Amino acid sequence: KIYMNLSRQRMVLFWRENKQLMRFAMTCKSIMPFLLSMTLLFAKYRRMS
Repeated sequence: KIYMNLSRQRMVLFWRENKQLMRFAMTCKSIMPFLLSMTLLFAKYRRMS
């Protein structure tokens, strides 16, 4: 039981430290399709001109 509490505490600390990292990852995840479509459009445009 003590071990579980320790690991949980460690997880909480880890989560607290990486909250910004996770937020960044989520932002990347939401932005990524947009970036991909933009690069595809840009490539098409470059090929056309």
